[in-house]
Amino acid sequence: MDPLPEDDDGLGYSFILVRLADGNGGSRLVVRASQYESRSEMFDLMQRKLKPYGLEAYCIGEGEIEIYHKMKTISVRCYRVYGKQTVRIVQAAFPEWKVVNW
Repeated sequence: MDPLPEDDDGLGYSFILVRLADGNGGSRLVVRASQYESRSEMFDLMQRKLKPYGLEAYCIGEGEIEIYHKMKTISVRCYRVYGKQTVRIVQAAFPEWKVVNW
């Protein structure tokens, strides 16, 4: 993940949780977030970028992420049932931060 911005607390992002599959039984979960693109735009862009590599993308979760820099906290709000997986992925990317599911 990209470094977190330091200039604004409560900064919000839309995100998608995507399962990538390689066609040979391999898969992994990834989280992509954007402050400017809608979730459907993020997913469409991801599909276009992955297609030349033979990877399939399946959107299995979505929601919002808020960043509270002063408290070193990332708050994840999921609109589907994959909140724990999303929190786990974000926590792995930012181990020094507290990541909560709300």
